[in-house]
Amino acid sequence: MKYLFLWFSLLFSSLVFGAASPSTPEPRDIIFRSEERPTGNDSVSMLVITLTDKAGVGRKRGFIWYHLSGELGARDLQKFFFPRSIRNVATFNEEVKGAEDLQYLYLPAASRVRRVSSKHQTWVGSDLIYEDLQKLKLDDWDFSLVSSASEDGFPVYVIDCTAKPSSNSAYGKRRYFIRSDGTYFPSRIDFFDASNALIKRVERKDVQAYGDALYERFVNVTDFRNGHSTSLERKWVRVNTGVSVPMVSLRQMERGIELYSEPSDIMRLVDDEMSRMTE
Repeated sequence: MKYLFLWFSLLFSSLVFGAASPSTPEPRDIIFRSEERPTGNDSVSMLVITLTDKAGVGRKRGFIWYHLSGELGARDLQKFFFPRSIRNVATFNEEVKGAEDLQYLYLPAASRVRRVSSKHQTWVGSDLIYEDLQKLKLDDWDFSLVSSASEDGFPVYVIDCTAKPSSNSAYGKRRYFIRSDGTYFPSRIDFFDASNALIKRVERKDVQAYGDALYERFVNVTDFRNGHSTSLERKWVRVNTGVSVPMVSLRQMERGIELYSEPSDIMRLVDDEMSRMTE
């Protein structure tokens, strides 16, 4: 009788406690949910970049980031306002489902928009490259769950994404640390070269919610090859304000920031931030 009671106890425990522990999603699905996590229908942010060389000398840059979601893919426009030497430089990324994104650069001195020829190019002199601004094309990568861990105070899935030859990636592998609390927010990404050496790390800190969208306040990028680092501070973000389609377009890249009208107080915000920055 006692063995029968023990059997029922074990069965009850497995039913109750087993049901309370949902199975871990497939690695590819975790990456998909992270890449497609809510970012709002639209958003506009001000960010300040600090570029620091191996001697510890830093240079600052400021820009406005416009984001627009859509059924065919997202559009992102970055318009620089500081320093004056790069004022009105703009970059643009148009997501293309199932193919390479379309990326463009506008240089005021050349007075024209040109297509970025390689996603391996450095993005505006930082430790990021144009590939880092794109979503991962899942069919170009293999995925494996490494472990579960903790990152920035949150439980995370640790997932390796290994590049296939079709990816044309600058990296041999990426290791994602993605929050397992249901948000699928990528707290950290480690980048490896073809010989599996760690070459770069991206960390996102001070994550805040705007409805169901999460935006980080700080991004820290470390390049282990040259001792350089890039830090980005999001000064403010406004989500779901109705940013118009023409505002996030190739034509808008060519317009001076003085002519930008979204949000309505954009120039006051730019002037206020510039008053605290030195060339």
